[in-house]
Parts: sequence; structure tokens; C-alpha cells
Amino acid sequence: RQDHDAYVATDGAAAHKYIRWPFHNVAAACWITVHYDAANAVLRAEAPVVMAADLHSERQMLTQLFGALAKRPSSIATTWAGEAKDYASLRRAATFHGLRQPPQLCNTWTHHRERLDLCRATRGQAEPIHLPELLAALSIPCKPSPSKEIGKLVENGDWAKVKEQVLADVLATTALAVRHLYSHRVIDVDPDHAMLAIGKAAADALPHSRFVHRTFLPWAEGRSAKNIASGAAALAA
Repeated sequence: RQDHDAYVATDGAAAHKYIRWPFHNVAAACWITVHYDAANAVLRAEAPVVMAADLHSERQMLTQLFGALAKRPSSIATTWAGEAKDYASLRRAATFHGLRQPPQLCNTWTHHRERLDLCRATRGQAEPIHLPELLAALSIPCKPSPSKEIGKLVENGDWAKVKEQVLADVLATTALAVRHLYSHRVIDVDPDHAMLAIGKAAADALPHSRFVHRTFLPWAEGRSAKNIASGAAALAA
């Protein structure tokens, strides 16, 4: 806010009155790495990483995130609407801190093959929508707090809720990505079984997460059990 106020004071009437992405700082970061073994049609998830400004600086969060991406340069960075703002903010922050960006962020073309923006990929030419809209329509668990509350949670220093929010976002986006890639014949795994594997990985790594243990994992277990029951019924028939 201080930097934006200085900009407005300097640029006067020509200044943009709302705080836009150049002034956005990274207050929390979360990601999960998912491996797909095409030869055996198996999906494996690593433990989710959750970081926030209560314990880590912006530079520390960026360094770890960029490192995770650079470690696997052929991996596909997957987001919801990352092309609209998040990537721009990450590139600005990398420039500010003098960090080298991972390969996935260097090319700014919005349809680059090393990035998948599910907001664009799922809607085609339809109007843009919010992630909770699609999640509700697909019966995928959504974030525990309303989307617009995250800024207030950060400014109030409610870091436990901030971490739950970004974790829920990442798990939901992962669930959507698996279903999207399966339906588009990119991967050949059972989406419900894959969600159970992701839910268990998150539960093992984050034993105190209410969202994981009370919402996401029970949902994944229910989907998997229903899938097994349907398969047994089909076999019996």
C-alpha cells in the first residue's frame, strides 16, 4: 500500500487508483507435485508444500517455488487463471528480488506448452467464471472461506486460515486438473482413485489441516468407495 500511495502521489491524476498486480506481494504459497507414470497408468502425489508470511519472507517462498519448478523443467505448471494475474506478480517479484525464473515462467505466451491454465482450458470461448462456480458444479470441495476474504485474512494476520485457504485452492485445482486431463485423453488413470492418493498424501503431510481431514479426504474416500461399488455392480451384472 505504501508503494502504491507513493506512485499515486507522484503520477497524480494519471495514476491508476486501484492497487493492481505490480504492487501485489506474495503472502502465501502452496503447491503440490503430481507424477504420472504413463507406462503403468499410475498417478503419484508428493506432499503439498504450504508456506506463509508468518514464517517465510517473499524471497524465501519464491526461491522454494521456483526451485521446485526448475528441478523438473519438463513439468507443466498448472493453475486456475494464473495467466491473468498470478504469473505477472511472480515475474515482478522475481525481478525485484533478483531471482532467476524457472523455465515454465520465462515464456509469456499464454498458451505455452509448459503451463496449463485451467480457467482458459475448460471454458473455451465461454465467458470467464470463478473457480468456486465450476467446483460447485462438479461437486469438488471448495475453499473454506469466501474468495474475497483472503486479503482480509492476510492483513489481519490470520495465518492458519490463510494456509488452509491456499491449500484448499491447490487441492481443488489438482482435482480439477486430473479430471480435465483424463476427460481430454491426456492421462489414463481413474480420477477418483487418483484423488484418493492425493488426499492421503496431503493427510499424511498435514495432520492438523481441518480442510484435508474433515473435507477433502472424506470426499475422496467417498468417491473412491462409490467407484468401487459401481464397478462391482457392473461386474455382477
